Amino acid sequence: MTFPMINQTVAIALGIVMIFSVFAVIGHLKNEYGKFAEENEARAVCKSVKNTIELYSYESYSNTTTGYIIIDLPEKIAGGPYDIFTSGRTITVNGNNVTSCNVTQSIAMSGKTSGGRTWIETFSNNTAKIGKVI
Repeated sequence: MTFPMINQTVAIALGIVMIFSVFAVIGHLKNEYGKFAEENEARAVCKSVKNTIELYSYESYSNTTTGYIIIDLPEKIAGGPYDIFTSGRTITVNGNNVTSCNVTQSIAMSGKTSGGRTWIETFSNNTAKIGKVI
């Protein structure tokens, strides 16, 4: 003798478990992709600032401005706000995760920005400043 009511209950329970499993896997994949996208965007922003500073700085015998440029950085990284800090030769992008890169030249950098329209000024005495255009 079979019990159709028990068979149907078990089938419905297994279906509900499978639906919850699918949603859990999708949620996990979404979080992993978000972290991956944020790390890549932060690395790209860091390299953009680094390359701009290296491109417009060169050593001169007088203490003058060697380069001034305004660049448009993203307002947000992976949908969230971020800050860029420069200190010494290190550029740090601080969002949900922290990413940093170093300038290859011996340049003393200072300043910070939170993305968007940003100015970078380099000087002949191997210094650079960064800031947000207001």
